[in-house]
Amino acid sequence: MKKLLHTAAATCLILVCAAAAAQAAVTKPWQDTNMHAGPDTVFPVVTRVTRHDTVQVQGCIEDFTWCDVVAGRRRGWVHRDALRNVLPGRVPVVAFSVESYWDAHYRDRRWFADKAAWVGWGTPGWAPPPPRPRGRS
Repeated sequence: MKKLLHTAAATCLILVCAAAAAQAAVTKPWQDTNMHAGPDTVFPVVTRVTRHDTVQVQGCIEDFTWCDVVAGRRRGWVHRDALRNVLPGRVPVVAFSVESYWDAHYRDRRWFADKAAWVGWGTPGWAPPPPRPRGRS
């Protein structure tokens, strides 16, 4: 019984530490904002985040223009201008890879099938694939 309690306490401590790694932020009050599937407005919209929503910031890209956030059960990228209290040094700098990020978070989305076309994002001459028609998977 003692060992079970010790294991449970250790598990709780690990969960608290993992949750503490993300920084809470609030979306700004003047408008709702789109959460995208990557750090750019060209990426598909995952969901809308309403004004005054609390999100968990997982990290921001190096120039702090886009942040990887969790809002409810959704995860995606929100422009830094839509968030309050996100300051360099308070959140980690994270890298973005379409392949690993989409594999982890978007397998159930209709645009996941176009993942290979998005891998070149950010390279000269790259253009996003055309949107998929609604109703197709």
